[in-house]
Amino acid sequence: GELSYSQVKMTDTEQEVLGMIRENFGTVIVLVNSSNVMELGMLEETDDNGNDVDAVLWVGHPGLTGNKAVAEIIAGKTNPSGKLVDTWARDISSEQSFVNFGSNTNYFNAGNNRGQAFQIYYEGIYVGYRYYTTRAMTDDSFNYDDHVMWSFGHGLSYTTFEKHISDYRIDEAAGTIEVDIAFTNTGSVTGREVGEIYFTAPYEVGGPEKAYYELAAFVKSNDIEPGQTQAYTATFDIADMASWDTRYKAADGTEGAYVLAKGDYKITLRDNVWQQTESTEGDTEFVYKVADNVAYTTDGKTGEQVSNRFQDVEFGPYNYAVTYLSRSDWSNTFTTRDQID
Repeated sequence: GELSYSQVKMTDTEQEVLGMIRENFGTVIVLVNSSNVMELGMLEETDDNGNDVDAVLWVGHPGLTGNKAVAEIIAGKTNPSGKLVDTWARDISSEQSFVNFGSNTNYFNAGNNRGQAFQIYYEGIYVGYRYYTTRAMTDDSFNYDDHVMWSFGHGLSYTTFEKHISDYRIDEAAGTIEVDIAFTNTGSVTGREVGEIYFTAPYEVGGPEKAYYELAAFVKSNDIEPGQTQAYTATFDIADMASWDTRYKAADGTEGAYVLAKGDYKITLRDNVWQQTESTEGDTEFVYKVADNVAYTTDGKTGEQVSNRFQDVEFGPYNYAVTYLSRSDWSNTFTTRDQID
């Protein structure tokens, strides 16, 4: 049936008030006082007289004390430096996980399960930025900017930064990759910046689903004065780039392991998940080459052997085969609301 999600849209009254404010005031800063993402496409629009919104500040639920900080930001006494931890889509119903939301009650009402609610996670790993970026990079008919307003990892401040990868170290013995990031404040206000490191793993049709970009590590600077340069190191485990592969079979017959597939792993420094950092001072990417598949067969924390579990629930009730969303065939694996109902 039709889903209602008016809670994440601007009300007619809010839109009218915003229109009035844009027409009558010179500088307009919109505060988003919400704990959830919202559909805020109107904030990017310009009215017939060229009036628009100058800035948007997401404040969550700050409370009495937190609002003092909000006031300091508006007054320019504090320089905000946060980054978004969600994808702010223009239409949240465009994502597979939204289509699935709620009980898929009518899809599998049969036998002993009649009337019972089921939640089938057709989207698999493709939630949030993993969906929008991967689809945009692998589906020519899908334009990222048409679907996403603000990306995961996006954030502005009262200053600007030049940043690049000044050095990196791959330690096979320790199983780590360290990335040194140099930040230079190129603006006129003291501020802080975040360096976001992502990786792009090789993907094969029929193998584990993989996001085109995956956050590997991030590091946030301390205050950097205008013109000053500081360096910070972001570190992550090589094993973090592996994916669970149910097809793996050990010599003793145990099935399933985290597998670092052979191929090139592109490591990038990005301003947000969608935009790679541009720099005239140094590189913003490098490649880590894996010569042959590496299987991680024990848990990194406990040392216990890992193996496939819960394969009985990879399917729907009564082992009804479920088609999960796959980047190898977006159009034929995206389950619509009509199919669920």
